[in-house]
Amino acid sequence: MASNDERTPKFVHIDERNESSANESISFGFEQELKSLTVRNGDSARFEAKIRLSAKLDRSLLTVEWRLNDQRITLETNERYRFDSFADENLYRMDIRHCEQEDEGVYTIYISYDQNKYSEESSAYLFVDSE
Repeated sequence: MASNDERTPKFVHIDERNESSANESISFGFEQELKSLTVRNGDSARFEAKIRLSAKLDRSLLTVEWRLNDQRITLETNERYRFDSFADENLYRMDIRHCEQEDEGVYTIYISYDQNKYSEESSAYLFVDSE
């Protein structure tokens, strides 16, 4: 279990140089990290993270990836997963429907900016109680 210091949101400060400004500090990271969950077998689970992405950053250069035990999760991996994002809130969700014992493990949201020039991740554990 992470200590409180480890769970404090951390931000990458990116120095961008452009024609209109000499040097601006831009934040990129997590405002709200993933939290570990315990669900009963057959119930649904929802992981949620909120990122900080300065308005000056080009959202089209942001990549978000979900992983289970370091393996990328896609809809092709398992149709019980559902991914949502709310750009106006910088909120990202992943739902797992009808959780089974095989769903238990470490879930990670990995965010990167500008082809992995800057990246951050947040992880949490899903526990599935059998009935």
